[in-house]
Amino acid sequence: MENDKGVKQYKVHVLAAPKNIIASYHELAAALGGSIEALDYSGNSIYQMVRNHCSSGVQMVVKIDERTSIITVLKDQAIVLQRTITYGVEDAIAAVMNASSYGDVSYMQAVKKLQTENCLEDEFQAGDDDILDMDGDYGASQTLIEEVSASLNYLVNGISRVVDYYNSRNTDAPIEQAYVTGLGGDCKGIDAFLSRALELNVQTIRELEGYKLEKSFKSESFGPYLTCIGAAVAPLGFMGLKAEKAKKMDVVPKEEGGMLGLAILLFVGGILIAAALAVISYMQVMEVKEENRQLKTRVQELEPIKEVYRTYLQQQYTTSKLEYYYDTTVLPSENLVEFIEEMEQKMPSSLNVQSFSANNDGVTMSLTVADKKEAAKLIQQFRTFESISGVSVSGITDTGAIMEGEPLEQEPIVSFTVNVTYKGGEEVPAEELAQQSEAATAETTTEQTTEAQE
Repeated sequence: MENDKGVKQYKVHVLAAPKNIIASYHELAAALGGSIEALDYSGNSIYQMVRNHCSSGVQMVVKIDERTSIITVLKDQAIVLQRTITYGVEDAIAAVMNASSYGDVSYMQAVKKLQTENCLEDEFQAGDDDILDMDGDYGASQTLIEEVSASLNYLVNGISRVVDYYNSRNTDAPIEQAYVTGLGGDCKGIDAFLSRALELNVQTIRELEGYKLEKSFKSESFGPYLTCIGAAVAPLGFMGLKAEKAKKMDVVPKEEGGMLGLAILLFVGGILIAAALAVISYMQVMEVKEENRQLKTRVQELEPIKEVYRTYLQQQYTTSKLEYYYDTTVLPSENLVEFIEEMEQKMPSSLNVQSFSANNDGVTMSLTVADKKEAAKLIQQFRTFESISGVSVSGITDTGAIMEGEPLEQEPIVSFTVNVTYKGGEEVPAEELAQQSEAATAETTTEQTTEAQE
């Protein structure tokens, strides 16, 4: 590669694997009665198998497995981008296993149905019931087709992001062609489904240039075992230096049928691995089903709580309604008795009540006292009542004992009207109370001054 300054640099892809993983493969081979022929990185194995198939231009190969997919972009047989996404066809297999129209099917049966029956949406489907696929065979029900197609949304989005990422950085050389392989690549209609979703021509790899794998896999597809076969072509050397040296010392000329024997060996190994994965997946599905059954049982056990909760809500509503009715019956006039009791305790015996009238908000009284000084004290005493919230005074008259400098025979009397408001009734404004207090205090002061002058 050359940068902007013309300096040549290498683009290096470094791969590493833990020794315990390498050792575990040797132990597995020994337990199966065999030996390791080669160990390789899946991305390199795929590249070795498809490099001649993608001889020119920019092409993409997607190997779709159960839970992961490896995306490789090649330009003129060289890898320019390789990504692994954590999505595969596991959800689609689960959708077929759980489909009511198929009944109880195993993991491998579900895989077989995806490979032989059209369970993906395409432009040839019409109607809501069973439909004919392109080959004239009856496909799956429309409901299952929708569920399986929806289960691949994450896979489609993952591939689409890689395509967009590459094309956005290589606008002069975008991806021209795409291929699918692997377990998911063998699903019937996956190529047409991805072609529409990615807006890109997608084909399933049925044969590879330079290899005649289809002859060894007459009743099966070689897609799921592509990386296993590719590992024997040009591995990266993960076996370790000692194993590589020993392997080179044991190299002997092989007959033409040696490659076929290797393919058969890898095929058997792939079958065993697939069976192990199928058992693990089946156990996981059964575990999820058991959890679902327990949850349904728990829901049934808690069903009576609904009635208790509805009763609680009804009682809560009734209580709130009764409290509202009670609050509407509470009137300020209920303080009348307390007000009269306070008058008996706090009013002087010289107070003369001329008239007394009460309503819902308060009391109006006509009172007489000996002089204005006593009237002022009386008003101030009213303001200490706990049963009322306001006091107002009106109509003050003074029939004083002196008129035009001459004493009168009648006793001096101060008459006035008092309006009190119960707590909770219409209160007298604070400004009016202040004005009344200042007026009463001023009149008392004036009276005291006049008496002193006389």
